[in-house]
Amino acid sequence: MEHQVPPCFPQSKFVLVLGFGGQVRVMWTAFITDEPKPNLTSTPFILKVVSDDLNTEKALKDAEKQGVKMDYVAVHAKETDLEAYLKAKQGAALSRAAVENCWDDVLSSV
Repeated sequence: MEHQVPPCFPQSKFVLVLGFGGQVRVMWTAFITDEPKPNLTSTPFILKVVSDDLNTEKALKDAEKQGVKMDYVAVHAKETDLEAYLKAKQGAALSRAAVENCWDDVLSSV
């Protein structure tokens, strides 16, 4: 963090994903910037953070000792509304992740 200014996350959304095999994951999406400005509602970048499967004994044990493993990606985005982005660009990928437990499309650069 340059100049000790924390990143700013306007418009964040959480998505709970319940998988076909009992998997439980949380995806957090947010516009992200390190240049906060007044009345900022979106940025050219979206951060996507996905938890590991939370419905396992390993996750329970790890959470107590070291936290939960998370995968993340920051992507360039033209959208200015996070909910519209999730519906238009991530809906099919989240469905596939829930049914097939394949998170590649969710964590891609789209």
